[in-house]
Amino acid sequence: MVNLIIGVIEARHLKKFYNERKDPNLHPNHKNKEQPIKPDNDDGIQSRFSRLRKNPYIAGFSFIFLMELGDKTQLLTITLASIYPYPLEVWLGAFLALISLAWMGVFFGGIVAQKIPKFYLKLVTVVIFIFIGVVILITSI
Repeated sequence: MVNLIIGVIEARHLKKFYNERKDPNLHPNHKNKEQPIKPDNDDGIQSRFSRLRKNPYIAGFSFIFLMELGDKTQLLTITLASIYPYPLEVWLGAFLALISLAWMGVFFGGIVAQKIPKFYLKLVTVVIFIFIGVVILITSI
């Protein structure tokens, strides 16, 4: 169900990426002094969520922390720490594994982002999230 909600929420931004693909002057990093960059909200006050998404350090930490908190990997780490008498070594192994996986994700994600336009990445992401959400709903009935 969460995947379906995320897919629908992210689908709202497809039009923006499509327009940026058609007209590069609309891209926020484009150096055009005639058009000021508009804030996300009409009143100029950014919501907490939009500030969170614009800060890569806070967004990366927060989202990964929340996603991994109840993940099978963390449950396995808790189990391993309760089995072995060396919790520091278990923590170090889990830490190195997560760092390695995160590094690979960032590295390969950067390569993919350079080769494929953002519109297509967003479109594929939205389709995958909605598809997984629908499959989960169908199989749970």
